[in-house]
Amino acid sequence: MLVQTSQGQSGSAHVVVLGNEKGGSGKSTAALHVAVALLKAGQRVATIDLDCRQQSFTRYINNRSAWARRTGLDLELPVHRCIKLGETMQILDNESSELVQFVDAVSTVERAFDFIVIDTPGSDTYLMRLAHAMADTLVTAPPATSLQPSGNWTRERVTTHRSHHKIPVFRPTPDGNCSAAEVST
Repeated sequence: MLVQTSQGQSGSAHVVVLGNEKGGSGKSTAALHVAVALLKAGQRVATIDLDCRQQSFTRYINNRSAWARRTGLDLELPVHRCIKLGETMQILDNESSELVQFVDAVSTVERAFDFIVIDTPGSDTYLMRLAHAMADTLVTAPPATSLQPSGNWTRERVTTHRSHHKIPVFRPTPDGNCSAAEVST
């Protein structure tokens, strides 16, 4: 269970990444539920929205904050950062700008919080791949199969090799099991 996992011996936050290349699969909604559940369990939680275009996770957090103010309720809120979309016509410049923001966001919270919950965009982006590479726990919706309806979320425990930048990839096999492969970044 996520609540039982907190800062390791290194003192760094446990990183939970919600990722799937399909937009509209419920990543932002699931990210909010994970963050709030951890907060309610007494964990210190920071959140990062990497979906620079949609910013659904950021809107959820802002709406929760506004609702708490309007109603006078003491709702749990994470410390939140949203990475701004690069605005130049050069992909490398945009990726560099977004990377600087991401590194700043993570380094600001990684030692002061128990968990960092990261919501990723519904597309293959540079930041999405970086977030997957640093995940301690990856939460994803598997692709729909004839045996499984779409939209069912599973939590896979993945161990990453941060110093080697290898991303474990789990792929469904025809018999319904998963095969693991490592992809170097």
